[in-house]
Amino acid sequence: MGEVSKYPLMAERRKLRRVWALYVLLIAYIGVSFVYQLVSSASAITTYFGLREWVQETFQYDSGTDTVARVTARAQRAGLHVGDRIESINGVPYRGLAQLQGSRWKPGDVLRLEVRRADGAHAVLPIRFEGRLYRAGLGERAFSIFIYVAIPFLCLALGYWVALARPFNLNAWLILLLLTYPSVFISVGTFQWWPGMWLALRLEWHLILEALSPLALLWLGLLFPERSRIDIRWP
Repeated sequence: MGEVSKYPLMAERRKLRRVWALYVLLIAYIGVSFVYQLVSSASAITTYFGLREWVQETFQYDSGTDTVARVTARAQRAGLHVGDRIESINGVPYRGLAQLQGSRWKPGDVLRLEVRRADGAHAVLPIRFEGRLYRAGLGERAFSIFIYVAIPFLCLALGYWVALARPFNLNAWLILLLLTYPSVFISVGTFQWWPGMWLALRLEWHLILEALSPLALLWLGLLFPERSRIDIRWP
């Protein structure tokens, strides 16, 4: 009799472990997405309210070709040319754009780039940053904060509510993923993020959502293949 009664108990324990694992996954997802948006919102507020001075961009780097795509007049005077490949930044081997974003540059700081020319020659170029203070009107600031802060947080709150109400429904997770996407799509640009603060992890989360969201939209289309009334009336 004891052997028979223990099987339902074991099944109940396995079910309970799955429930706990699902809630842990959901809470982790909520924590990561909320912190990501919190840091992005802080970056947006810092930018649009001009709480600190930013430096002017000296060049643009094409990650596809891994070469300099555009240079400012100051960078050109320092010797940087389109097509140069960055070897190191301030003596540290270049690993990607996150390395530039991972430092808090101030006006007057010198960026020492070691580059390799298209002909194979090497050069070390000191480029001094110039400051720019971002100023915007009150209306532009209010609209920007509404777009970059209020809407993403509202979407996240709706997604959390749906997923917590129906954690065992796959469609609820689909809605959560789709409502998390605005925090990446309309969030403040990554180039305006605060440096440091696990920048590499934030970039990974950014890229993961950008890759998963098209798949979620495809999933949504498969779940709801019918045309809307508006599309039928005005195709």
